[in-house]
Amino acid sequence: GESRIGEHNISHPGRIKRVYLDKANVKPLESAMAAIERASVIILGPGSLYTSIIPNLLVEGVVDRIVKSPALKVYVANVMTQPGETEGYSVYDHIRAIYRHARAEGFIDYCIMNTGRVPDEIYQRYLKDGATMVKTDTGKIKKLGIKTVERDLLQINKGYVRHDPVKLMQAVAEVCSYRKQSKEG
Repeated sequence: GESRIGEHNISHPGRIKRVYLDKANVKPLESAMAAIERASVIILGPGSLYTSIIPNLLVEGVVDRIVKSPALKVYVANVMTQPGETEGYSVYDHIRAIYRHARAEGFIDYCIMNTGRVPDEIYQRYLKDGATMVKTDTGKIKKLGIKTVERDLLQINKGYVRHDPVKLMQAVAEVCSYRKQSKEG
């Protein structure tokens, strides 16, 4: 059903309420669980909320392992909404959907968000397709106990809006340095 998720609003108008795995007892790879245990940083995103991020959290034991991990947990917010999937969503809405599906609250430590502006001619094309920039709503995110890092992370690649990999890497490194400083200080 993953390929049809963006079309759900044709038969079910409104926001997606729940996604689930259609097979019972889906087990994670031990190598994935070991990687979570060894991680010093766990990064969720960027990616499609309901088809890339949340499905991984539905696999038995993954959320529990992430929550128990002492690793820094970072959510990288998408730059643009996705028609039929996250229309009208803010960063806060993305996080709430993650927590709701994970059946766990408060495990994200930091949220990295884009503040760059999409050039108007490209943005107009996205608007015609039903996509908008994801609103950052920093105050609501901070009320969840999540620290925020807001940077221009934008890259336009062949007319498409993407995260600039170098800028994103710098933002992640910045978050890691905050943690190192707090442990030393």
